[in-house]
Amino acid sequence: MKKIFKNFLSLGLASVMSQLVSFLCVSYYAKILGVEVFGEITLAQQIVLYFTTFTLFGIQTYATRYLVKNKNKVNETVGKIVLFRLLVATLSFAIICFITLFMKRGSDFNKMLIIFGCTIFPIAVNIDWLFNAFEAMKHNSIFLIFKNVLPAVVIYVVIGLYKNYMVIPVATFIGGVLGFLYQVAIAKYKFNVKFKFKITFDEVKKLCIIGSPFLFSSMLSMVNNNADKIILGLCGNDHGLGIYQSAYVFISFIISIIGLLFTAVFPSMSLYYYNKDKEKLNVLCNEVAKIIAVISVPMFVGGALLSREIILLFYKNEYYDAYKPFIILMLYVSILFVRELYAYGLNAWGKEKKYMRIVLVSSIANLILNIILTPRYGYLCAAMITLVTEFINLFAMKAEASKVTHISMYKGLLKAVVPSIIMGCVILIFKYFSINVVVTILAAVAVYAVFIVLFKVITIQDIKKVLE
Repeated sequence: MKKIFKNFLSLGLASVMSQLVSFLCVSYYAKILGVEVFGEITLAQQIVLYFTTFTLFGIQTYATRYLVKNKNKVNETVGKIVLFRLLVATLSFAIICFITLFMKRGSDFNKMLIIFGCTIFPIAVNIDWLFNAFEAMKHNSIFLIFKNVLPAVVIYVVIGLYKNYMVIPVATFIGGVLGFLYQVAIAKYKFNVKFKFKITFDEVKKLCIIGSPFLFSSMLSMVNNNADKIILGLCGNDHGLGIYQSAYVFISFIISIIGLLFTAVFPSMSLYYYNKDKEKLNVLCNEVAKIIAVISVPMFVGGALLSREIILLFYKNEYYDAYKPFIILMLYVSILFVRELYAYGLNAWGKEKKYMRIVLVSSIANLILNIILTPRYGYLCAAMITLVTEFINLFAMKAEASKVTHISMYKGLLKAVVPSIIMGCVILIFKYFSINVVVTILAAVAVYAVFIVLFKVITIQDIKKVLE
């Protein structure tokens, strides 16, 4: 657990800061450009996001797991995967350009979509999975600074001065290129990786076969997370999409932070499983489950009670209605936090096909419900559909993960309820006296921290164990 905690901290500080800067940047340009334009930008980003997922091809999960067991095959593996992804990226970009021929949103939108499409190339050559396999997470943190922080600064300045939203995809592309150059330098000079860019047709077919289950499940997950936005945008509801995305920006930020924990844990989950060390695997999973329980319950309670104040803290009054989907999505992300332990476990243990079948069911349900209901009932309905289909993922993935190891999650969640209720009462008192939202959040966190120790949700021994 000590090594996991170290990896999380290595990823944590720089990653949280870079993600926070990106989050603040998005909320800033959303406020400056207005709801309608923000909705258009969101539509372009969501379209390209599908091709980004296609370009990644799910290979990063396979590569991390493969190099954990075969660290003597780094050079050939890196070259093959990078070349493979570049081939897929080229195909993806050609399809994006083709799509613009049928988009009836004007030349500016098409230009923005094509420039966003260029960002898939630096993503294709991203080798963060290499550092995950080496458990050298700090380099991925620095990569995120290049990828997120530098573009955010450029976007902030240009949007503030000229309100030219074309800078958003341009800066994103430049940040990705700079991040990749950093990765190459570290891989070459610190880890002595020799890039051998050579791949045969048979190896391309092999990677297609290996990556297909991961890709399919990733694309299906995209349906759960993004189909609603695409449908809102294609229906011409830019205002509704802007409102919905302004709430979702917070959720995306939280999901990125959640991902840090599981990225740090993933290599060890895989290693313990393949070494058949069931005791260590069980201990690891239950320690992570305890962390999830302690965070997810108060996260929903606090987010729901402070939804209006949080939206107005970062946006103008025209975004006020975003508090409604925000409450629903806060419950969704709390459920997702619990579910991710089972999801990462299934992928770490080579059970990606079972993971894929589960996501297939929830994605089909999500897509059908969104096609039928979202055009008529709008973004609140979209948020509810996202929540409902996440419950499908949770229960099904828990059932599959339980066949490998027993994870005691619900007991921890129940123990966190009473401290969360006390925290909620403190929030309501502070709201009654109109105390600043930031002060309220800090006070709520402090009160919750005290009561989870008093109620022995987390013991002093647990804290010492992690710190040691």
